[in-house]
Amino acid sequence: MPCICGAVIIRQSNIISLMASGLLCVFGPFTVFLLLRRKLSLKFIPFACGAILYMVFVLLIEHFYFDLLSGPDSPFKDALIANPALYMLFAGFSAGIIEEGGRYLSFHIMKKWYSDFPVSISSSLGFSSFDGIYHVGVRFIIYAILAIQHNFRVHAGNPGLEYLSIFRTLSQASFSEYLLAGLERILYGGIHIGLSTLVWYSVVKPGCTYLLYGSILLHAIFTAPAALREIHVLQSPSIYFSVLASFSLVSLFIGFLVHRADVRGRREPSDPFSLF
Repeated sequence: MPCICGAVIIRQSNIISLMASGLLCVFGPFTVFLLLRRKLSLKFIPFACGAILYMVFVLLIEHFYFDLLSGPDSPFKDALIANPALYMLFAGFSAGIIEEGGRYLSFHIMKKWYSDFPVSISSSLGFSSFDGIYHVGVRFIIYAILAIQHNFRVHAGNPGLEYLSIFRTLSQASFSEYLLAGLERILYGGIHIGLSTLVWYSVVKPGCTYLLYGSILLHAIFTAPAALREIHVLQSPSIYFSVLASFSLVSLFIGFLVHRADVRGRREPSDPFSLF
């Protein structure tokens, strides 16, 4: 078939990985919610509240806050980036206070109608669902569709689509980069499950407000690799994803401890970390 010389062609492996990551992030958390709905008695309203929580506290409040203090026009940007430790603390604790504070408010509002442990799981899955859709899902699926259309036009001897800079980026990256982008959102989903259970426990159990502060601290620790990667201090993908996977497992284990404490607490007061 005719092909225009010098035209950008996106490899099939890249298109497949784009579509796979996009579909995983769009449907992954919601599919988990559906699969576990009966077994764990998950409810849709807390799931929707988790998605709304992400839209309000992350996309609106957190984005405005970070644009104000570390955006391109901020007078503090250079000072923050020049000091990786300072930026890591700033980004981690700022996001932790906003997101975990939002969870705390959300669980307080829902407590009258939804106060059992599955609420924390439903909310975290809704939060992760919108996080994946926003960061990866829709964008990757659109890129994959455009890349397929572009390749067909070029192979037919017609001019390609006009998004040349996008297609050059898509053609130069390796397929693993797109798969890892989807994996990153899933690992953060695991992190959010553990943090969500901690905040939920701090709301429904008297005398456990300290767990809210613990969730903020853990949020800062768990997101530290992302902050360092953002300012190009942590450049090794293998180290980044190894640490992120470890944090995700630790957070899921915290969720297990909270669940165990909730079950024990029906008989007598229990602390999630009494194991230690």
